[in-house]
Amino acid sequence: MKNILITGGAGFIGSHLAKKLIERGGDVAIIDAFDGNPGLKKDRLEKFLNPKDYKFHNLLLSDTAKLTTVFRENKFDVICHLAAKTNLEPDSELYNKMNILGAIDIFEMARIFNVPKIVFASSSMVYGNSDKLPFSETDSTDYPLSLYAATKKTDEVLAYTYHHLYKIKMVGLRFFTTYGPWGRPDMSISRFTEQIIKHEPITVHNLGKIKRDYIYIDDMINGIISAIEKDLAFELINLGSGRAVELNQIVSLIENELNVKAVKKFIGMQAGDLEATWADISKAKNLLDFQPAVSLETGILKFINWYKEYNGLK
Repeated sequence: MKNILITGGAGFIGSHLAKKLIERGGDVAIIDAFDGNPGLKKDRLEKFLNPKDYKFHNLLLSDTAKLTTVFRENKFDVICHLAAKTNLEPDSELYNKMNILGAIDIFEMARIFNVPKIVFASSSMVYGNSDKLPFSETDSTDYPLSLYAATKKTDEVLAYTYHHLYKIKMVGLRFFTTYGPWGRPDMSISRFTEQIIKHEPITVHNLGKIKRDYIYIDDMINGIISAIEKDLAFELINLGSGRAVELNQIVSLIENELNVKAVKKFIGMQAGDLEATWADISKAKNLLDFQPAVSLETGILKFINWYKEYNGLK
């Protein structure tokens, strides 16, 4: 297994990726900063992961001096670039700094220090409100509806240019809605679980008719590791379950597992959000031998069991 750097390695997907790579014998270094949800990030690093198993660098990608030192002192075979600002907040400066300039910082380090391959996180949001479902990698991504989506589209374009000019192998993974233990509290499954347990009203957009392609974290990690290991020059690949599920069904599954009825507050669509996402995963199956295995029912049960244990609930 290779010497791998994970940016955003204290995050949800990044910490799971680190754990799996370490189990497979990889030498893992993590770059992250304790900004959003610092308590959960530290718990992922100290309780979910064993600090003895990886090198941790607490820094922002914009700190060029510290970033350069990390690359000067290590010889990375692969960078897995997951660090990003997510959600749909109307703050263009923050998105630009973290998602676009952050990607450039990493791409430049790869160029300067001759890192041969980068696997980076893109998003299903790049497809916009396409009428064509499921989303295929050959579909247009010219009309992103949010700043977040626009930055991910920009990262894809930049990645191709760095590949073309400097021969860095680039694999962009368009992540669909990922969930599971140690997940971000702002994600719908996490938020609904917490609010229903506390008997608080849940806010449901668009009468609960929004559809998402939900993929369990273990399946996502298998796809990322395959992208790291496969010899691909430049590719953009969907990683999802290949199934679209209505939000109302998610709420029902959580209610059933908790045996608690949710109090629902219905509101309209959030600005910049998509009415539906659904991944065509045929390319992932072909290039990455990708085959999601965890059902939604099983995955939600696993998440709820973790949530109760993590929060000391019976």
